[in-house]
Parts: sequence; structure tokens; C-alpha cells
Amino acid sequence: MSNKKTETSIAIERIVKDNPGTTYVEACLQYAEDHDLEINQVSKLINPTLKEKIYNENVKNNLIKAVKKSSANLNDFIK
Repeated sequence: MSNKKTETSIAIERIVKDNPGTTYVEACLQYAEDHDLEINQVSKLINPTLKEKIYNENVKNNLIKAVKKSSANLNDFIK
């Protein structure tokens, strides 16, 4: 993982921690504004762990539907 992804993710985590009630999406928007970036640029600068936190937060808040992981395995395809 690149150092920039780590730095960006830590900065966004810090925004959430320092501002109770702030969501991860709001923190990403704040980071983008503070660094004169478009939001789609920020999405490329965060690590998978933070992306998972954003996903989980949005599922919990009913903003998106959870994607069910396939329970199929190799035996389901071999007859």
C-alpha cells in the first residue's frame, strides 16, 4: 500500500475522531475540500480498511443495501 493511501486514511480517521457525529463520508468530503481535491480523487487515496468502514457505516445507516457474498463454492459447479 502506498504511503499516500496510509496518510490520507489516517487524516480522514482523525477528522472522524476529532469531530464526534461526523460520518466517514463527511470526513472524506472535508478532506477533499481541505486539500482542494475532487471527491473521486479521495476515493483513490484511501486504503481498503477505510473503504470497508465507509461501506459498513452506510449499510448501518440504511443508506445502501448490503451486498450478500456468494455462498457458492467449487462443489456447486462440479456435477
